[in-house]
Amino acid sequence: VWMGHVQCTGKESALYDCPHETLSSCDLSTTLGLACSPVPVGVGPSTLRLVPGPFQGRLEMWHEGQWGTVCDDSFTLANAEVIC
Repeated sequence: VWMGHVQCTGKESALYDCPHETLSSCDLSTTLGLACSPVPVGVGPSTLRLVPGPFQGRLEMWHEGQWGTVCDDSFTLANAEVIC
């Protein structure tokens, strides 16, 4: 898990700009899933993808050479707006 407890205001240009905890722990009930337009896929800092995708799935972020899950137990519309 690379990112947890995400708290976007909706004004951020990228998910990584939102206040968050890094390397948090989570269980399956807080694994983040959403549906939106395709998320850009590439390889680089703060790159996101939806799995299985392309329009919905578990949100993952590229960090330190591998994909990791984004978790949040209080995900908001502002968070989704920054991602989608």
